[in-house]
Amino acid sequence: MPSTPIFGPSTPPRPTAISCTPPPSVDLLKLSDEEEEFLDQPEAPIKVITCGPDGLIVHFNGQTIEVTAPAIEVADTIGAGDTVIGCLLAEIHRRTGEKNVRSKTTEFTGEDWAEIASYAARAAAVILHPGWRQPAHPGRNGTTVE
Repeated sequence: MPSTPIFGPSTPPRPTAISCTPPPSVDLLKLSDEEEEFLDQPEAPIKVITCGPDGLIVHFNGQTIEVTAPAIEVADTIGAGDTVIGCLLAEIHRRTGEKNVRSKTTEFTGEDWAEIASYAARAAAVILHPGWRQPAHPGRNGTTVE
């Protein structure tokens, strides 16, 4: 049986942007700046956009704040977005006490969001720094995974 290529001359071009509307159950949407552009700037009650070395942008209650990222040498970007969302959620949990989270986050001020986003940006900087790189560990069949 002849194989059919997955990608080739007949593959349709990738769209430059797609429209995306998160379901109403989404209260916090975290995107990279590239995802924000590709998804045609989706809306959510709280939207956090990671902008690499330029920091984070938080949209909430019709307001926007920007938080700068620490200036660091970057070894690897793997894990930075996971760190940001983990820190955002941990700090929201800490500030709301896990009760009435939806209503309590709508009461957060710009100062609250600046502190939360700054915490997330600083934590991501730790992950990105060359000193944080995890050592190689044994992989399958005795190979080394870096």
